[in-house]
Amino acid sequence: MDAPLDLVGHSTETAFHSNELAIEHVEPISRSDIWFDDGNIVLQAENVQFRFFQGILAAYSPFFKDVFSIPQPAAGADVVEGCPVMRLPEKAADVNYMLSFILESKSSKLTPSVADIVAALKMGHKYLIAILWDDAVERLRYEFPERLDEYQERRDKSTVYTRIRFDKDCPGRPLHLVDAVKDAGLERILPALCHRVVEKSTLDTLMHGPTSVARLEDPSLQTRIMLLGARAKRPSIRARLMRRAYSEPRTVPSECLSPQRCQDIRRSKLIRCLQRIEEDAKSVLFRPWPTDGQTKQKRPLCWLCVHEMQEKLAAEQQAIWDELPSLFGLPSWAELKDHVLE
Repeated sequence: MDAPLDLVGHSTETAFHSNELAIEHVEPISRSDIWFDDGNIVLQAENVQFRFFQGILAAYSPFFKDVFSIPQPAAGADVVEGCPVMRLPEKAADVNYMLSFILESKSSKLTPSVADIVAALKMGHKYLIAILWDDAVERLRYEFPERLDEYQERRDKSTVYTRIRFDKDCPGRPLHLVDAVKDAGLERILPALCHRVVEKSTLDTLMHGPTSVARLEDPSLQTRIMLLGARAKRPSIRARLMRRAYSEPRTVPSECLSPQRCQDIRRSKLIRCLQRIEEDAKSVLFRPWPTDGQTKQKRPLCWLCVHEMQEKLAAEQQAIWDELPSLFGLPSWAELKDHVLE
């Protein structure tokens, strides 16, 4: 009877490689900082080895529990300091993140990079490590929420708290997340994620892809085409938003304190907004009306017109948000589902 296959693609009998298998190592083997002298299993990813505990891995991962429960052939087994060696196909940095998370899953200092989140999704799903998967999904939902008010709050420039590191010193950008989130079946995260990518990415980045990152796969051509299509539609959506806010109704409210002045200001604002839209396809769609915007203007609108425009802008932004999934070829919000790791 054939031995069962594990998720790496080898039989569990060969999960622990023997010396009979010819493996060429371009670089010498090195030890990770995750090396416990009393550990009883050595995991190897690329040319890096990690000495860990079978019991801890089995407690968090049904996959590893099944692998460890099957007796391995003793003859010719590859061992390090008496510990069997199990080779993993992932990047060493990804395995390091997985093991670090298992050791300290609730560390307040742990703010993962995009590469870490992608690794957590893939390895959490593959090795059935629920806490690793759930943490990545929770962070993604925080950064890319379903509700417009939450999205606006978290994109506010005054908000410094983030649950994923996007700074230049970290590997990966939001664009690198799109394929990983799609592959993970996290449909409800995609609209806000894709919107942010389109809003923040240059045309050249969407056309040719971002700078390659060693730990991450380049965004697929299909994904970049989808995002480029959405980018092409943004100017007309933005123009619709501005026309709704500044020019409807055609006349100012009957209670307006300065009808002619307010009407002139609204008209000039609309013209300037439409000009900016033509010049910049990345113009922001969901920025709330600035609370202090009136005080900075030389010719402010009366408070009645400001209130009316605030209401119309917010209503139109919500309408656009409700339609956001369709911009990226996705079903409606009500039809989107997220995969649950079981």
